[in-house]
Amino acid sequence: MDHVEVDVQSTRDGRSVMVHDSTLDRTTNGKGPVNRLTLSEIKHLRILDGQEIPTTEDVLACCQSRVGLVLELKAKDLAESIVQIVSSSEFRDLLISASFDHQDLARLRHLHPSSTIMPLIGRGAIDPDALAKLGAR
Repeated sequence: MDHVEVDVQSTRDGRSVMVHDSTLDRTTNGKGPVNRLTLSEIKHLRILDGQEIPTTEDVLACCQSRVGLVLELKAKDLAESIVQIVSSSEFRDLLISASFDHQDLARLRHLHPSSTIMPLIGRGAIDPDALAKLGAR
């Protein structure tokens, strides 16, 4: 295995946690939107297999020197916190930040020019000009 992909959501107090959906209902023993709870409240919940919901810091520490990471930024405006978390960690393996929110990826690239980004594209045509604005290499 070369990389692990994880989905990043934001809590009410601005912390980032690994939850696939924007709500807790389907994958945890909690209810409601992730962004309505604080990290402290999230830490009392469990994924359906009984594990604690990890933070970005937890995942970076767990994967360090083991595997590269693809962080799919699912919540809005995660760029600043992700750059800060990754910069203050000891994670030095390949890290790719992916998102459908191309403006957030552009902010991430601006804050940390050497970041590897992966714009995700949903429906519609690929816009080469939009990709160029992201600093596509």
